[in-house]
Amino acid sequence: MFERRFSTRGAGVVRRLRTPWSGFDVIATFHVIEHVDSPRSFVRAAAERLKPGGLLVIETPNIDSLPYKILKARWRQFIPEHYFFFDPKTMSRLLLDNGLKMEKTIRIGKHASVDLILNRLSRFFTWIPQGNRLSGLTFRLNPMDIMLVFATGPADG
Repeated sequence: MFERRFSTRGAGVVRRLRTPWSGFDVIATFHVIEHVDSPRSFVRAAAERLKPGGLLVIETPNIDSLPYKILKARWRQFIPEHYFFFDPKTMSRLLLDNGLKMEKTIRIGKHASVDLILNRLSRFFTWIPQGNRLSGLTFRLNPMDIMLVFATGPADG
């Protein structure tokens, strides 16, 4: 039923979006821009659809992070589906080139279980035991490798 009512084809839908209306107060994308063929076209299309002074929110992996610097090609964000990587400086430039101003960047975290962390670490250290009394515990973890970007459009279209 969902598939009949809504498109589920992913980032390709954005390229085909033919919305002439440019009255959106906020456009938010979460883990999309790293998957598209042309981030420049993607941001341009979003900027064109914002109201003057509107807000564009982008969440994407941050290549200027300690996990990347330590792990390089083994970093969890290096997957075939990620075509592009950004840091705050390259993201700011991309936004500016499309008439947007980066207002704020937050490096966000997530909740993780001890089990998940041990599993990830065991890929590199085979001696790490799996499944113990602490496995079910969860806590806030922030490897700072995901950035949440807030950008605004020009005040007058």
